[in-house]
Amino acid sequence: MKKSFCPSLRGLLLPAAAAMSSLVPVHAAPIAAPIAAPTCNAGTAASYVSLGSDGCQLGNLLFNNFVYTPTANPATLAIPGAAVAINPIPASFDEGFGFQIASGFAATAPGSFVDSVLQFTVSTRDGSAGLTGLSLNTNGTSTGTGLASVSENFCVGGTSTVNCATLRNISVQSVGGIGLNNSAILGGVARLAVSKDIIVSAGNSGTATTSLVDNQFSNNTVPEPATFALIGLGLGGIALARRRRAA
Repeated sequence: MKKSFCPSLRGLLLPAAAAMSSLVPVHAAPIAAPIAAPTCNAGTAASYVSLGSDGCQLGNLLFNNFVYTPTANPATLAIPGAAVAINPIPASFDEGFGFQIASGFAATAPGSFVDSVLQFTVSTRDGSAGLTGLSLNTNGTSTGTGLASVSENFCVGGTSTVNCATLRNISVQSVGGIGLNNSAILGGVARLAVSKDIIVSAGNSGTATTSLVDNQFSNNTVPEPATFALIGLGLGGIALARRRRAA
């Protein structure tokens, strides 16, 4: 039985190998080498802005093109970039940042507000469509007519949230039933452009504070379609060989 099985198995595997090779497109572009960048370290919004397009990396993700814009009423309440601490969250497959405002966002006088916009781009270092989701959390509090909120626009596959045809949004806030954490699921993309608007407003007769905002990005490596085909063909070949051996 062994002698009769071995030639037949060989005859089965050779055509399978040929079929596998035919599944790989001749014109397929090689996978890009991972982008080399320094590891993201604890810093400030100002220091991250200075990284420019080179950015920094966490696992398979590259974060770059940071822009920080503060405004407030009265203007003296504006939080400078050097006062916003950024701490990397190097969790495997869920990397991100914790944005901590040392002095805190605080609006206590009627009509006062503090508003800061932080923009950046996150992409997979190897160019694969590995970004599958993002999450947003804050510790904002408010009283009366006050409001503490973070509104995050993100452009799926783009380099800017301006004039983006694939723009989406997730928000968190201290009132209104939205809650202090939110998330979005993506179908798997290689890049996101993010614009995060952190604001506290006292309204006519309230208060609002925020001192911490966390943002994380779920990611994994998505196999190429040809890889799935090869796996399926291999499993099919094994099953067929077992049936022939049993016969």
